[in-house]
Amino acid sequence: MDLSNQSTARFGFLAIAKALGSSAETLDESVRMLAAAKHRWLLFLDNADDPTIDYAAYFPSGDRGAIIMTSRNPDCQQYGTVGTAALEGLDITHSAQLLLKAARIQEPLWPSNTATAQDIARLLGSHTLALIQAGAYISAGYCRLEKYAESFRQQRAELLEHHPAQQRSRYSNVYATFEASVEVLEHTYEPGRDALDLLGILSTLHWSVLPLKVFHDAWIGAKSASQRQIHKQVPGRTHRLRNLWTGINRKEPPDLRQEGFEDLSQQHVSKLPGFMNVNLTHWDDRRLNRARALLVSLSIVSMHQADGIDGLSMHPLTHTWGKDRLDAQRQQQAWISAGCIISLSRGISDLWTMKQGYLRPHLQALIPTNPLVIFSYGSQELMLPIIISCGWLLNASREHRKLQDLLTSLCRVLEIELETPEVRFLPVWRLAALAAVSRRQNTLAISLLESIKTLDENRLKETNPVRLAYRYHLGRAYNDNGQHEKAISMLERTAPLYKNLNLHPSWLLSTQYELNRAYNAAGKSDMAIALLEQVIEGHDLANGQTNIHEKLHSQHALAAAYIANGQTADAVNLLEDVVKTYATIAEDLHPDHLGAQFELARAYASNDQSTKAFELAKHLVSIQETAFDQSNHMLLASQYFLANQHLTARQFDEAVELLEHVVEMYDLLLEETQSERLSAKYALALAYVETRQADKALVLMRHVVKVRTRTLESEHPHRRASEKLLGNLEAGTAFDLE
Repeated sequence: MDLSNQSTARFGFLAIAKALGSSAETLDESVRMLAAAKHRWLLFLDNADDPTIDYAAYFPSGDRGAIIMTSRNPDCQQYGTVGTAALEGLDITHSAQLLLKAARIQEPLWPSNTATAQDIARLLGSHTLALIQAGAYISAGYCRLEKYAESFRQQRAELLEHHPAQQRSRYSNVYATFEASVEVLEHTYEPGRDALDLLGILSTLHWSVLPLKVFHDAWIGAKSASQRQIHKQVPGRTHRLRNLWTGINRKEPPDLRQEGFEDLSQQHVSKLPGFMNVNLTHWDDRRLNRARALLVSLSIVSMHQADGIDGLSMHPLTHTWGKDRLDAQRQQQAWISAGCIISLSRGISDLWTMKQGYLRPHLQALIPTNPLVIFSYGSQELMLPIIISCGWLLNASREHRKLQDLLTSLCRVLEIELETPEVRFLPVWRLAALAAVSRRQNTLAISLLESIKTLDENRLKETNPVRLAYRYHLGRAYNDNGQHEKAISMLERTAPLYKNLNLHPSWLLSTQYELNRAYNAAGKSDMAIALLEQVIEGHDLANGQTNIHEKLHSQHALAAAYIANGQTADAVNLLEDVVKTYATIAEDLHPDHLGAQFELARAYASNDQSTKAFELAKHLVSIQETAFDQSNHMLLASQYFLANQHLTARQFDEAVELLEHVVEMYDLLLEETQSERLSAKYALALAYVETRQADKALVLMRHVVKVRTRTLESEHPHRRASEKLLGNLEAGTAFDLE
């Protein structure tokens, strides 16, 4: 188990539970499952180095198992029940044996090779990883055991000549061992060059598992980019690029793109590594597999086959070496290749939507802490499309802080102001507008989208997908800002236009879902139900050709309309099926899976199944708190719902503690007029009354009523409830919690 961060640890424990046939869904359940196991077990807890983490949470109880823990933190000695040991290198005897095993030298031959093996072990400082690497080099046939020391000394001298800092590094021997291995790749022509190209790309991304399918999807994206460039050069061609190559199937909601500088082109295709064979008419992964096999044979990378994916990973130290060995120019070339692969793979299959847990670390690694540095890697024509595409992926992955830093850097480089859109760099504002919608910055989002609307009206036809996309997102922003009638007006004009265009059906569906949300919020749930039942009927008539995710989205939205219309039993039945299906096709933390469970918890609460609602709410909060930042909106929504369940159960102290946190976060993240922020304050005021903190409740409700008087009609139920509660508080009269 890798405990280097809490998210990785949780993912690993769930993998153990799954491998043992358990239905555990949380870290705690997985740990308890192991504690209750009838068979004996041995658990290694590795990289427990963070002094801020209480690692006791990862210890299964009971007497059926044993735990070995490695840590650089001396405070972790307190966990040792049978003592602790400061680990140094292996002794010379065991070091030699490890080397001989890794070199696959038969045991009967060990006595005659022990002295040579011990000399090599001393040369490598008995470093375990260096010994394994040296053994792999020898077993692959690149040199004999007795020749290894000479080969190593040559590589180490060259390494120290070019990297003098390594002379002071405790990893110099390991690095030199790696260099000895890759020297052979530099002289094996195409296979070796392919392996080194793959190594550079993997070292630019994260060391965790990278699904190999990303290369396949990038190849398809490259074909689409090439065809798009041909289309620009030959006027009058039908613009149906997304279906030109088998496998293209965009799952994203309407995309605020335009034909322009942000488009990936033949220039980006040319930056892909040779092993991707972009000149072929069909995907051929033989060179990729040969490069992968070479790196695996040298113990530079590891192969993974789990969770329905084939992937590659690296040891963190090997990963660091892989990047350090490249000079600045080659690091930049590797970044451009990796950036083109990531960008071209976007939206081709469901990889980026259904396997975000695997891909998110690689996207994070691709964008440095200071994004300004990547703008120096190439011309604007080359770099801007990659950066814009990475921005869309950051937004889809809910990496909002990284996206904000990227946008800030982009504006500095282009010398533009985010608040004043202009045509020349319109794609930057499109990305900024969607980021504002996602972060619930409604005022900024509406301002940007309305400015973009004005700029585009004289440039694009009404049926242009870009114009339709901004209408969809503007309707979404109106919804978030409580302007539901405006949202309905915008979306009702947009949906029929999508229906008449030959675009991916998910674009129309996204608009219909948002219209459904507006209908429900405006008290028109009957219209929402009629709309969505018609959509689902269309799925059924497609005779299995409908994408399963699209049908699940439609059923999820219909269930929300059922809840709003008081058909709670129908909502429960529908959502239980949806959640069960998502459990078989999506990761635990996939937004759609989490969203369906959240809706099911709401349905349970509305259907007087409070125990089920409570348990599901606790489960959602538990798994999201270990994986998401405190500012994550899905986490905050789950915490707010759980707090309301505490209120219903008359657990007022628990409700107060949770609601105070939610209110604090919403005050930082949301605008004053947003409904979630005001509703959380209203709920906290109720909890304060029950805990005899009426003064605090009075302060909150005066603010809530002041805002709602300004933003809501006099007969709106939220405004009336707030005014009633404030009146009771000011009068000091008793009132029913309900």
